[in-house]
Amino acid sequence: MTNQIANIINDINEKGYSKIENFFSEKDLQKIDINLKNINDEKITKGDKIGYFPVSIKDHIISLIKLRFKSLIRSHHLMSLSNAYSFKKIANQYFCNTTDLIMLDSYFSARSNEKIIDWHADIPLDLPSNPHKYRKWQRSLKFFIYLTDVDHDNGCLAYFPESNKINEAITKLVLKKKITISRFTELSKMRDLLIKNKNLRELLKSESNINKETIEMFVENSSFIQNGGDTKNYDITLKKGGMVIFDEFGFHRGSSPAKTSRMVLRYLFRPRHSCI
Repeated sequence: MTNQIANIINDINEKGYSKIENFFSEKDLQKIDINLKNINDEKITKGDKIGYFPVSIKDHIISLIKLRFKSLIRSHHLMSLSNAYSFKKIANQYFCNTTDLIMLDSYFSARSNEKIIDWHADIPLDLPSNPHKYRKWQRSLKFFIYLTDVDHDNGCLAYFPESNKINEAITKLVLKKKITISRFTELSKMRDLLIKNKNLRELLKSESNINKETIEMFVENSSFIQNGGDTKNYDITLKKGGMVIFDEFGFHRGSSPAKTSRMVLRYLFRPRHSCI
C-alpha cells in the first residue's frame, strides 16, 4: 500500500488527480453494494439528505437523537473502509497537513442526455468578494468511487490537468488581498481572466511558480470551452469499483449518463489548518 500511496500522491501533485482501477477488493465492493442498496432502489439524487452519512461527533449525536440508526450503521461501515484503504493518510500527505473527513455521501444519477455537471472548480463562490471570511480556505481532496461503469458518454468525470495549480495560486493572491477579481469557479470565466487581466498574469508569474508558458498552455488547451463547447480529451473512464482522487480546486465536469444510470460514493477530506 505504501508504494501505491506514493504513486497516488505523485499523480495528484503532477496532474491534480489520480485514477485507480479496481481499487476495492471484490468482497468490499459487494459489501458497499449491500450497504447502499437503498440509494439505488430509492434513486436518491445528489443533495438529498438521505444520501449523506454522519462523519463528525456532532453528526453522530444528532443521528442518535433522531433515531437514524441505519444511517449510523452505514456510516460506520463506510468510514471503516476509508480507514482500511488509508484515505486520510493519502489526504494528509497530499496537503502536508492534518485533514478531517468533512463529508461522506452517495447518490444516484438517472439516465439522461444532460451533463451531470458542467466544467467548474469547487472554490467558494463568495471568496473573491469576501476574502476576510476565509481564514483557512475551503479546499478538499475528493475520493470519487464509481459503483457503476462510466465512459465518455456515460457519466464519467473529466479533469483539466494542472488547473488546480493555477486556481491555488489565484486563491492565495485573493486571500492575501493582492488582487480583486470576480468569481472564478467556471472554466470559461477563468480563461477570460487569464486572457484579459494582465495584472493577474504578472502577479502569477512573480508571486508563484505559474510561469508564462503554463498560462499560455492553459489558455490554449481550454479553447474548447468557447461558445459552450466541450471535449472528451480529459475524460477519465472507469469500471465499477474504480476511483478518482482529485483536488477539487481543479476544473472538472461530469458527462451525461446517456447509456445507463450512474451511482457514486464520495469522501471529502479537508485540511484542518490553513495551507497559506
